[in-house]
Amino acid sequence: MAADTWERHRKHDVVKVISKSGNVKIDLFTGAGFGDNTMTAGAADRLRLFGDITIASGSLLTLINPNLMTLWANGDIWRLFDVTSIGTVTGIFTLDYTGLGLDPLLGIDTSNLYTSGTIAIIGIPEPSRAVLFLFGLLALVSRRRRRAVIG
Repeated sequence: MAADTWERHRKHDVVKVISKSGNVKIDLFTGAGFGDNTMTAGAADRLRLFGDITIASGSLLTLINPNLMTLWANGDIWRLFDVTSIGTVTGIFTLDYTGLGLDPLLGIDTSNLYTSGTIAIIGIPEPSRAVLFLFGLLALVSRRRRRAVIG
């Protein structure tokens, strides 16, 4: 393991500074398709963070799927960080979740990563669905305008 790589396979490590080109690797073991896994012991590695944390630019958070889970679902949640004793967080990770093998219409929501320590699977709308929705909306608006002009 290189000096700038923090690789975890179980709970309870302490990290204060993640240096430039640092890599934190976290395994998701179980819970794909089960919704909220935040209280499930052993669903994922969990890093305990204490005090102020500095994440240097270029630091990478890599999510790994060692058990080859496939039933990913919108709304699946895992707790990756225990943030109960955390102070100020400076910086953000670059996220690499290519190792999870998610469906192309699914992504990762990290909006709660630095506040509650969780990530979630989210659905990404297909571009064709958005275009169809836009055309439907335009049709409704144009129909309404025609009625107003005729009446």
